[in-house]
Amino acid sequence: MAITDYVTLLTVGEVGEANAEIQDSVTSFSYELTADMVSQISFTVHDPDFDMYNRNYFVMGRRVVYNDVEFEIAAVALSYSGLNKCKVTARTKAVQEMRRDQSRAPLGNVAPTQAASQAAAMFGLGFFGEASRADGNITRQEKDDSTESTYAVLTRLAKDLNFRIFEAKGVLFFASEQFIVNGQPKIELNLPSTDTNAIYVMDLNVRKSTDSKKASTFDASLIKNDNSIQLFPGMGVLIKGISGFEMPFMIDKVAFDAKSNTPVKISGTSIYTEDEINCTKKVFSRGANNNCVKRIQQAIGATVDGQFGPQTERLVKKFQNDKIAAGELTLPSNEPLGTVGAETWKEIVYG
Repeated sequence: MAITDYVTLLTVGEVGEANAEIQDSVTSFSYELTADMVSQISFTVHDPDFDMYNRNYFVMGRRVVYNDVEFEIAAVALSYSGLNKCKVTARTKAVQEMRRDQSRAPLGNVAPTQAASQAAAMFGLGFFGEASRADGNITRQEKDDSTESTYAVLTRLAKDLNFRIFEAKGVLFFASEQFIVNGQPKIELNLPSTDTNAIYVMDLNVRKSTDSKKASTFDASLIKNDNSIQLFPGMGVLIKGISGFEMPFMIDKVAFDAKSNTPVKISGTSIYTEDEINCTKKVFSRGANNNCVKRIQQAIGATVDGQFGPQTERLVKKFQNDKIAAGELTLPSNEPLGTVGAETWKEIVYG
């Protein structure tokens, strides 16, 4: 029996002069957006006599659109067992094109972020990037007579900067996790969830480990609705209701199938280390000198030297007064103006 609940969002590109209508033939479907590899969808269709396949519905490279995201067909598998089936895998179209592009022209003496922005525009993507400095010509490396692709170049540049690079919902991200989360929509996962919550959590797991660079990770199953199917990698997550996990997370994966009674599954990673999270447990004022002060200085635009001096104090006061005026900060008695305790830290780093 065909799946119809969320498959109505699926369109296969032009076959002749019209889009191929395949929704009523879909028997299984999965959708996976990820910040770690190339996002993809997979679907299986009932195809009697392989009629659709023989009419070139599923040729390599054909455009497929799901939930306003463009993919292209990357693999097709046929199965005959009394019920002819075609299983199709399609990956993000723009990223696939970037992975194939091996132009030998140098990218130029530009900042890595500018190179990424230019590539995004070339392949029809929006762009969200964090500023970086130019450091000579950006060239393509060659190995075994193979030239580095545009996507491989950008991945290498991102690694050198400790940035993440991925595509989500038609946008190329090229930035640190902190920068991404601070610039993207955030959701709250409330435990327990109620019917008034836009995102309803069915189950959730959180983990801390000293063996990992990141302080914490989570995965969750959400009730599928019009809100949860719009989540994408790069969005921020705040978990409410579990002590010790107040730090922001970045979604790194969203996956679901097309049945209305199955969950949307998401996972994410804390964007701060355990050392940075420990900064929230202290109060910093004039005379402090450590890495926590550097993190404060980065956020408020002070000279980053780790010394909590007059300039840092002045900018902290300005930040606090602006937040208080906007109704976004209330200072407790142990955190006077010009000092940074838990409440100010949350606004500076997590806000």
